[in-house]
Amino acid sequence: MARRWYQFRLRTLFIVTAVLALWLGRTFNGSRPQRVASRAIVQLGGHVTYDYQARTGVFQRDADMPGAAWLRLLIGKDHFISVQGVGLPFTGVTDADVARHLQKLPDVRSLQLDGTQVGDGVLGSVGRMSSLRNLMLYGTRVTDDGLVYLEGLSYLRNLDLRNTQVTEQGVKRLQKRLPNCRIDAGQYNMRTGELIELSETDATTAEQLQQ
Repeated sequence: MARRWYQFRLRTLFIVTAVLALWLGRTFNGSRPQRVASRAIVQLGGHVTYDYQARTGVFQRDADMPGAAWLRLLIGKDHFISVQGVGLPFTGVTDADVARHLQKLPDVRSLQLDGTQVGDGVLGSVGRMSSLRNLMLYGTRVTDDGLVYLEGLSYLRNLDLRNTQVTEQGVKRLQKRLPNCRIDAGQYNMRTGELIELSETDATTAEQLQQ
């Protein structure tokens, strides 16, 4: 009887261990894309921010991370948090540098690519970020062709297209698709229909970007 009970307990232990290993494997692999993408962005000179850092409504870089510390060590912090902000302003990155990484960050709400070398190629990945609220493309190589990828971003509220290669026609078409988004396309703001005077500093920056 005792031997049979021992065998039962041993089988149970094996089953529990196998189930736990399977769960850990799936959990680890599920958070891996975000971990790899965020690490790559930092290596490219950018930065990332996470949802827990702004849960109070005010950004706190040193906010307490959710999840038990021992469990974060076991399966990784990315199982408990999601990247919601990506910034690569003036880093000189190209479409090839960042497009594949952005595809792995669907929960991003704010994306800064100001002054980089990205163009229409990266917008295919950006168009999959369904939670995106703010998109900064100032001084990039984006054209009207790339704006088509943004038409499905229904949560987008602010889009900076100043000093890009878009045309008035392209911006007007996008504005019709995104009526709740404030699109700033340079000296002419398509949302308000008003001319915007560039400050002397803005004008100098624009000339430098176009050189």
